[in-house]
Amino acid sequence: MRKKVLTAVFAFACFILLMGLTQAAPDWNISPVPKGIPSIGDGNWEKVLKLALDSFYSKSKEGYHFYSQVNDRKKAVLVMGLLYSGNLWEGVPEDLCCSPRTSLENCPNPKLKKAVFETIHTAKYRQIAYPWASAYFNKAFLALPKEEQLVWREIVDYAVDLLRHYDYKKELAYYQRLKATPSDSCGLIPDRDSEGRCTETWKFIDYKPDGTYHHYRKLDAFIFRRIHNNELSLADMQLLARMLSADLKKIPVKAD
Repeated sequence: MRKKVLTAVFAFACFILLMGLTQAAPDWNISPVPKGIPSIGDGNWEKVLKLALDSFYSKSKEGYHFYSQVNDRKKAVLVMGLLYSGNLWEGVPEDLCCSPRTSLENCPNPKLKKAVFETIHTAKYRQIAYPWASAYFNKAFLALPKEEQLVWREIVDYAVDLLRHYDYKKELAYYQRLKATPSDSCGLIPDRDSEGRCTETWKFIDYKPDGTYHHYRKLDAFIFRRIHNNELSLADMQLLARMLSADLKKIPVKAD
């Protein structure tokens, strides 16, 4: 009986905590997207930006506060705040993705995916879209608590340095080695060989080629996929990371 009571109390406490951390994101007051970038339908760029901003804001808070260890918190902020914003679109208009909850990578309709990467890759589109979108992400950054602001600065600095020295051939050889090695563990998204055995590819998102764990390794894997899938070039991502870094340095972190 006492165990059941404690379980119920714990569940209720978690519910209260979750309600506090998932409070509604600020009203972004998004202006219409400037003309001149690839069209994805009237009003859809604004909807996609709002979804990304809401995820960046709310998932960063969830990721930071659900973990007690510093490195776990940092990893959670990256995975939940950045990669949910960039990969997972909840509520994307159905004419762009057929499922209300689908990853950008696996979107059944490639129109959105193509437009996003084309806009980042093409200078004339990027020069129009980046100032429009970054102004709102700067606003979202300002709304975060100081602790998360500092983590995001660290993440962007990590990205700039990583991309400066990124070795795609080394990462590809590492991935292929993992894919050729059977594993007793399957990870969250099992990758199986021709005999149906799980492979060690699950290590790719947490461990570097030399076998060391890093809390921001998920970003390495994200960059690898963009290059490997011919979606963005290394130069595209180097430029974007430098732009983000320059923007963040202009924004003062909240005082203690």
